Amino acid sequence: MKQAFRLAYDGRHFHGFQRQSHLPTVEKSLFKSLVNLGLCSDVPVDYSAAGRTDSGVSAIAQTVSFEAPIWCTPSAINSKLPSSIRVWASTTVPENFNATLDALNRTYVYYLDASNLDYELLNSSIQLLSGLHDFHNLTPDKQRTKRNITISATPFENHFIISIESSGFSRELVRRIISLIVEISSKKSPIEKIDRIFSPHPLTGPEGVPPAPAYPLILYDVDYPYEFQCDPKAIDSARDIFETLSKKHLTLSHIFQHIPQFLI
Repeated sequence: MKQAFRLAYDGRHFHGFQRQSHLPTVEKSLFKSLVNLGLCSDVPVDYSAAGRTDSGVSAIAQTVSFEAPIWCTPSAINSKLPSSIRVWASTTVPENFNATLDALNRTYVYYLDASNLDYELLNSSIQLLSGLHDFHNLTPDKQRTKRNITISATPFENHFIISIESSGFSRELVRRIISLIVEISSKKSPIEKIDRIFSPHPLTGPEGVPPAPAYPLILYDVDYPYEFQCDPKAIDSARDIFETLSKKHLTLSHIFQHIPQFLI
């Protein structure tokens, strides 16, 4: 039978999701775990994945599917995975299911430092970038650059949580959108630059928009017309690992906040 699985991972120490022969990736670790479980000798049968996150990007609901027996539960797969990757839910899907093609919607979330950003300019740029546009100047892709995108911003402590939704994304599009929003809301570029972005002419050189840093970006959700069943043991394992990481980095944050006080 074919099953689909939800994965959460800390992407900071991986060179992206997709398998690469000589570099650590999430997919490479997943395939190794399935080989160790005796499910395959390399790539699992009829395998597909929802998306290919970039190097350093994390995920809450990356989704993969492949032929797997009923005993292949999230907890079973986790027993062979590194702790930075947790499978936490699964569901049985039709034999013709494809995790890439059958996704209805994808949501990315970016945690943006709110320091020195103009909230009105940020909201104005988000409104102009939302909707159906040709984003050819914000991706290295040459085809399928027209996308219908919904963007929103939620203030959270000293950050803005930027949510970007679409049925699909071109390469680097999310991170370049974030970079453009920062340019405008920090007043480094005028808001009229968005008109230039949507023009049919290529934007290169100093006018180009580089991708924003990867680590604050999370693949937050991928929608399918199926209900996933959570594995309580796997959920507890994932929660423990990521709560430990959260506490570790909160401690580091407090340390680094105090250091400048002693350098005055």
